[in-house]
Amino acid sequence: MNRSEKKAFVESLSSSLSESQSFVVVRHSGINSESMSNLRKVARSNDVAFSVVKNSLLKLSVKNSMSSLAPDITDHVRGGIGVFVSSDALSASRVAHQCAKENKDNMSVVIGVVEGEVLDAGRVSYLATLPSLDEMRSILLRTMLAQPTRLVRVLKKYGETKDEQQTG
Repeated sequence: MNRSEKKAFVESLSSSLSESQSFVVVRHSGINSESMSNLRKVARSNDVAFSVVKNSLLKLSVKNSMSSLAPDITDHVRGGIGVFVSSDALSASRVAHQCAKENKDNMSVVIGVVEGEVLDAGRVSYLATLPSLDEMRSILLRTMLAQPTRLVRVLKKYGETKDEQQTG
């Protein structure tokens, strides 16, 4: 990669990072090409972009796109680095967590940024295990409907016993 290509890549990555809602940095080593292809396929299917990035280029991109967070992020950039970038707040963490779990010997989550907040690996993993918005809505709806349903069942049973007493 020559200097002009590096400059274009940094500009592209900087704009991707600044426009995204979240990104997760992972450290990888020893991943074979088949696993890397599967990882990219999983990322694409979840509308997440994945790139293997040189450390210096990632540091420059973070510095250009979010200079206030740069020290918190660049301190963790060592070794083979990949970046999951998403326009959704949770997708990048979910995909990174899933891929790190599948390749646990060769990949680990290093750090993440969600809506401008820097998260350590533990918080990224916790975020990845949260239910989706649709799942949360269904849980809330089930909870809200559970009590009225129970009340209707009790009233129905009470009405049936009342009818049996009157006819018997």
